[in-house]
Amino acid sequence: MTVDDPRMPTVLVVEDSDVIRRVISLILEGEGYHVVATARGGDALELARHAQPAAVTLDLNLPDSDGRDVLRQLKGDASTTQIPVIVVSAVAEGLSVDDRRRADDVIAKPFDLDDFLGRVGRAVADRCANAS
Repeated sequence: MTVDDPRMPTVLVVEDSDVIRRVISLILEGEGYHVVATARGGDALELARHAQPAAVTLDLNLPDSDGRDVLRQLKGDASTTQIPVIVVSAVAEGLSVDDRRRADDVIAKPFDLDDFLGRVGRAVADRCANAS
């Protein structure tokens, strides 16, 4: 299957922690998603433009940039604005009202796995339905 295979939607995981990034990636892959992952906010926009994922999970604490800025860039770029962005962060309460409106969903860490998978699944389903 390729990245563009509709049976295997792509999820971009942007997470600074190697362990959390790997765990989220393995969980999503186990659910049938193709995962593209990075620790760097600076790579997120380019990866989103190239891969056109069905959804993005975005941490706010990144080593090279503020996740809020990455969220604004993703939602402000014509080629990525329609991609659902799910903020997954231990500091989610620090999002401004405007940033909460930009995000398609916000999940606070630590999170319930079933809830996380349900939210990602809904975002992917909505994206795939709107892309058809």
